[in-house]
Amino acid sequence: MRWVKWNVMLKSKLKGGFGIGNMADFNIAMMSKWWWRFKDDPTQLWAAVIQAIHKSKVDSKLIPAKKSIPGAWKDISAVEGTLSRCGLDINQKLKVQVGNGKKVRFWKDNWIHNVPLRERFPALFKLAKNKDGMVHDHLTMVGSTVVWQWAWVRGLSTGLERNQIACLSNLLRSAVITADKQDRWSWVNNEGTSFSVKGVRMEVAAAVNDGEQEDRFFWNSWAPLKHNYFLWRVIKNKVAAKSCLAKRGILMHDMLCERCGIGIEDVDHVFINCLWARSIWWQVAVWLRIPPPISASSLKEVYKDFMDNIGSARWHRIVHLVILATVWRIWHARNLKVFEGRFIPTRRILDFIKEDAFLWVTHRSNLPNPDWEKWIDFNVADLL
Repeated sequence: MRWVKWNVMLKSKLKGGFGIGNMADFNIAMMSKWWWRFKDDPTQLWAAVIQAIHKSKVDSKLIPAKKSIPGAWKDISAVEGTLSRCGLDINQKLKVQVGNGKKVRFWKDNWIHNVPLRERFPALFKLAKNKDGMVHDHLTMVGSTVVWQWAWVRGLSTGLERNQIACLSNLLRSAVITADKQDRWSWVNNEGTSFSVKGVRMEVAAAVNDGEQEDRFFWNSWAPLKHNYFLWRVIKNKVAAKSCLAKRGILMHDMLCERCGIGIEDVDHVFINCLWARSIWWQVAVWLRIPPPISASSLKEVYKDFMDNIGSARWHRIVHLVILATVWRIWHARNLKVFEGRFIPTRRILDFIKEDAFLWVTHRSNLPNPDWEKWIDFNVADLL
C-alpha cells in the first residue's frame, strides 16, 4: 500500500520530502558537468574530437554543437534549453576566473563584464580575424604589463568601430592576467567548489515549482533512518491505523483501539490520545525533567511542546532521539497487541525507550559515551 505521494518522496529533505531525488534533475546535472569538463580542460583528447566534429563559425554557445549531428553530445548541448526553462542561465552559472587566458575564448566566453565581448561589441567581432581565439592569443606580456593585440580583416573605418575599440580598450584595463596561473572554470554556487553535481541538482529542484509545500522535517542522523522515516510518516498521518486503513477501502470490523477499547483508532489516538500512550509520554517527560504535555491532543503538539523547551542544540537533539524512540516503541507495542494479543506494560516500554536512545547516542553520535547509571536518570551534563 502506497502511503506517501511519489513526488513527495522525490522532494529534497530540505523541502519536506524524503530526499530520493528526481532522476531527471540528476540527469540534467550530470549533463551540465560535461559543459564544465569541456571548458575546464579543452586540451583533453575527447574535447579535441568534439571540437573537430562540432566546431562552427557561427557557434555562440559555451560549447560547440551542431544540431544536425545526432548523438549524446547533441543531448548534452540541449541542456542549456532545459536549464533555461527552469529559470537557470548556464551562461551566467558557468563562470571563469581568468589566469593565463589559454582556456578562455576572447570574444565568445563570458569572462569580463558579465557578457561575452561579441555581444557587447558586435561591430568589432564582425571585423575580427580570429573569432575563436583565446584571451592568451590577443595579448603580449611586457614584464608584468599586458599589451593587447588586434587582428582585423580590414582597418577600422566607421565612427561606431572607433568608439567600440575605445570602449573595449578601457574595459580591458580592469582585466587581471596571471601568466603562471591556470584559468579556472566553475559553477557559481554557495559551496565554494568548482563544480558539484549535487549543487546543480539542488538548484534545478529548487527552481522547479512542484506544487504544494511540505513542512520541513528534522532528520536526526543519530537515529536509524527507518525510525526517522516512521516519525516522518506519523506526522503526515500516513500509517496503518484503523481509521487510515478504512479511508483506503480496507474493511474494518472494529474501529476501536485495541488497548483502551474506548476511542476510535486514528493516528493521534494511537500516539497520544489513548490513555496508555498518554501515560508513556507522561513518564518520558518526567524522565527528561520537562513539563508533561497535559493539554496536547495530537503528536504534532507533543513534538512541539518537547522541542520548545529551553536547552542547548545538543540537548534538543538528544530529546529528539527520545521522541523517535518513543513513537517507534508505542507503534511496536500497539502491533504486538493487535496481531499477537500481547500487552506490554508502560513501564517496560519506557525501559525500551531508554535503551534505544542510549544505544543510538553511544554508537551513532559524536558525543562521549554516556554512563548508563547517569543515563537512566537523564543526567546528560557530561554530553553537553
